[in-house]
Amino acid sequence: MVRWGIADFAYRFGRKPEGMWLPETGVDEETLEVLAEEGLRFTILSPLQAGRVRDIGSKEWAVPGQPPLNTSRPYRWNSKAQPGRSLAVFFYYAELHEEVAHRQGLCDGESLARKIRARFMTDSSVQLVHTATDGEFFGHHRRRGHEALAQALGWLETEGASIVNYGQFLDLYPPPQEVEIVERTAWSCSHGLGRWSSDCGCKIEPQKSTQQQWRRPMLDALDWLKARIDEVYEKEASALFRDPWLAREDYVARILDGSPAAADGFLSRHASRNLSPRDAAHAIGLCEMQRWRLFMLTSCGWFFDDISGIEAVQNLRFAGRAIELAGGHGPALLQGFKERLAKAPSNDPKFLTGAGVFEKLVEPARADLPRAAAHAALLRHLDPGVPPRMPRRFAFSGEEPLRWDKPLLAGQDRSLTMAQAEILDTATLERRRFWTVVHQSDRLDLACWVSPNPPPDDLGAKFLELSDAALQSHLSRAIGEALFGVDAMFPGERASVLRAAMAAAPGSDLRRFLARWRSAVRRLGLTGGPEEVLDLMPAARKNGMAIDQLPDLDLVREHLSEVISAVDVRPDPAAVSRLARWIDACETAGLHLSLWELNSFCWNWRSSLAGRRDAPPFERDAAEALARKLGFSDTPVEATWLSRG
Repeated sequence: MVRWGIADFAYRFGRKPEGMWLPETGVDEETLEVLAEEGLRFTILSPLQAGRVRDIGSKEWAVPGQPPLNTSRPYRWNSKAQPGRSLAVFFYYAELHEEVAHRQGLCDGESLARKIRARFMTDSSVQLVHTATDGEFFGHHRRRGHEALAQALGWLETEGASIVNYGQFLDLYPPPQEVEIVERTAWSCSHGLGRWSSDCGCKIEPQKSTQQQWRRPMLDALDWLKARIDEVYEKEASALFRDPWLAREDYVARILDGSPAAADGFLSRHASRNLSPRDAAHAIGLCEMQRWRLFMLTSCGWFFDDISGIEAVQNLRFAGRAIELAGGHGPALLQGFKERLAKAPSNDPKFLTGAGVFEKLVEPARADLPRAAAHAALLRHLDPGVPPRMPRRFAFSGEEPLRWDKPLLAGQDRSLTMAQAEILDTATLERRRFWTVVHQSDRLDLACWVSPNPPPDDLGAKFLELSDAALQSHLSRAIGEALFGVDAMFPGERASVLRAAMAAAPGSDLRRFLARWRSAVRRLGLTGGPEEVLDLMPAARKNGMAIDQLPDLDLVREHLSEVISAVDVRPDPAAVSRLARWIDACETAGLHLSLWELNSFCWNWRSSLAGRRDAPPFERDAAEALARKLGFSDTPVEATWLSRG
């Protein structure tokens, strides 16, 4: 994963990283060896992870605290396994870390800046005052935390402090001392690495009488699965790749660029021969199996208080995907994995054990090609004429379905659609064609058949002739049981489509409005599309729906992001006017605007205008109007950055 992390950084920033932040700063000698071997220059640890220090060239070691560890300088860690190889370690200021991560340090930028300023010693020595924590604190855990950080840095610069990164400081001031770390420790657990392996007492809600005895069995189950998956991979990938493990390390390039050309380039670099389409898909599938096998060990899966928490469940879903990609080995892997998860007790009586969590929260979320075909078929049935929106992993192609409708009976929708569709798994390159049949006997009473075989020729006649129950029995005999219902739709589409289906009776004004809305939203990138959406937004209430109940709002927000970016790139009158109109329309319609991107843009826009004497009045007026809508202070931000002596 270190090599994948380096490749990801280089892909996004155009250069190699100089350092790496370890999850929870979990560290041991082997981890530091890997970082140094991969050419990284430094990492960041908690001061409690420093074992002992000494001046470079000295033979006498001192334990930190005798005297205290000096966190204003880097230290050099030396490899024992490979003499001459080293890595710089920065130990953050613990008090500042506590302020940011566990107190109110990100509530006010100037207050944070003053606390940082107070850590500087009064002598003239070169000092690095710094802290470190997970990036999610800046805006996710702490609302507008990124803004408070920007404000603090601006205030510090006006006070004469130089803002540098670790690489700059290391270039100027190499480590004067070396350090040995405390093995197998992390910043967030006082029991070494107990939080990831035992009921050590560390948890999020200490006031609750919960146990964490599930941690070790879950770790054991995943370690077992990891070993079995590696066996499957090595055995099968050896027939396809020149070096299976080198191929896995390079597979990150294909993850970062999911295009067919990237897949072809990956296979041309690593395949041991010209692969048939089937073998190529199998080779990619094996690498995808390794991808999810790596993801299933994500550190936050053990951090919280129960195995049914979203973080642990996410790891189990990663494991489930890896098992699915193991093909014929999957059933045995699944059985062995669940047997081991059954030893992990849950605090929630709904699940009892990790096996219950897997059965209730993981297996129903499985996404394979037949489910993707059912998702597309259900969407096309409920939204005739509208192309189905697919998750990023799947691509769909197919002709318009054939449709039959019966006269309404007691207000019920009774309809049938039949279609052929091709589904591509863009991750594994697997491609399959299916026949789908959707029968709707009420607004939310839908059954979907997915089969490689065509339905009977008399399908339409049987629908018009038979009762609902008789038709479903006929179809089950002809093409098998209907394995899918409304739950087959993926979550991103399910809620909006079902909400619309429940609210709108056939032939109603609301049904016609929703059809216009979906059509307009899908044309947001085309001429006239944005204008129609803006005109339709206020009409939602007139048709009995709140704006936040409308389907496809994610597409509206994506378009708003593009409008924001246009102003950011070139704030001409047309772009600013377009943004103002969108903001007014959203506000009038009641669409919530607390987008992180919009808040951040407004903050930066006002800040840049404060330093520009040539800024036109229309731009200043628009920026201030947007700030008022978002609840920003009327006092210019820059006023709080001035030196207070």
